[in-house]
Amino acid sequence: MLRDDDFAGRGWPAGTVLHVEPASRAGRGDLVLVSEGGVIRVGCFGVDRGRPALLTDHGATWLSERARVVAVATVVQAPLAV
Repeated sequence: MLRDDDFAGRGWPAGTVLHVEPASRAGRGDLVLVSEGGVIRVGCFGVDRGRPALLTDHGATWLSERARVVAVATVVQAPLAV
């Protein structure tokens, strides 16, 4: 589940539910979960200034060589009603 509005510009506000499948590779534009230094990050896989990066509405986060894709979102579901 997305905890903040990093993807609100794509229509995915906080509370949006991600259904993911384990993966080790991602294509440009895929919404992915990446493990880097024990931290899990969510973003759209892409390139920023020639470097692999996770992209959100707030900008890009460059990925180090230690970063590993652990899952790719296959379905994005609207926030659950409370």
